[in-house]
Amino acid sequence: MDENFKMVAKTLFGFEDLLANELTQLGAQDVKKSVRNVSFVGDKGFMYKANLGLRTAIKILKPIHSFKVFNEQDLYNNIYKMPWENYLKSSGSLAV
Repeated sequence: MDENFKMVAKTLFGFEDLLANELTQLGAQDVKKSVRNVSFVGDKGFMYKANLGLRTAIKILKPIHSFKVFNEQDLYNNIYKMPWENYLKSSGSLAV
C-alpha cells in the first residue's frame, strides 16, 4: 500500500462543509475545513478515488513542498531553493 500524504481539495465559498462530509464519507483521514478548501490525508489510490468521487471539489492538490513565509523575499528565497528540475523541464517556466 502507498504511503499517506496530505492533500487539499479546492471548492467554492460556502461548500466547505459539504466537501468535508463528502471526503469523510469516502474515507479521508484528518479532514480539516478552511476557506474555499478542505485538507485531508490519504494515499495515492485515495487521491484517484477523491478525483472521481467528489462532486463539490474543483480540484485536488498534492503539495510538493511547504515553508513559512513572512514577507515577499522569504517567498522568493524559498522558491529558488526548491529542486524544480524534479518537476519541470529545464526549458519550462514557473509563475509565482
